[in-house]
Amino acid sequence: MGKFENNLKDVILSRPRMFEYANLDENIRDEFQSIFENYSKANPVLRVRKFFRWKNVSPNKNNFWNLSWEDLLMIRKAMRNNDLFKLMNLVYGVNEKQFSNLEVLNVFSTMKWITEQLTIIHNAEEERLKSDLSDDDKEAGAEQLSEYDYYNNVRALSENLLEHEKLLKLPYSIVFREMAYQKLINDINKKKNEIIARKNKRAG
Repeated sequence: MGKFENNLKDVILSRPRMFEYANLDENIRDEFQSIFENYSKANPVLRVRKFFRWKNVSPNKNNFWNLSWEDLLMIRKAMRNNDLFKLMNLVYGVNEKQFSNLEVLNVFSTMKWITEQLTIIHNAEEERLKSDLSDDDKEAGAEQLSEYDYYNNVRALSENLLEHEKLLKLPYSIVFREMAYQKLINDINKKKNEIIARKNKRAG
């Protein structure tokens, strides 16, 4: 265990780049990632030095609400798959050669910032868009729709297939506002129908 800790300390102090990180022992890699996910500070800026025309590279969008819906979906997928290159490519536009020369410490700091951005949007979705299925919905098999993920929302916004590509290109802030509005209208109509049903039951 002591040898492992010394090796890990040596790796951290050496400030490895991504091509070196890929060749590390799997246990050291996992421990390294765990440490910096928990203790590193979020940083939106990549320090790229001589591998770009500039020393620092800012994200393509400082606020993820301004990303296209399509880009946001791809970033979420890359995060789920722990695809570090894909994340850096989508958020910062780096190519493979540039990515391989990034410092690991900086990559994890930017990943923490990316996680924070995604969490802000996720929390807003949970608050404004989430709907619990009723027992009738479950009995009818509505849970099967979860297999279609975001496509359920695309279809809800437009049944016209020709419009789907355009929707995915819109800034997610616009898409989110429309989905939140539609859900509010649906909730109001559902409550109104329940009130009418209760009144009719009492009248009958």
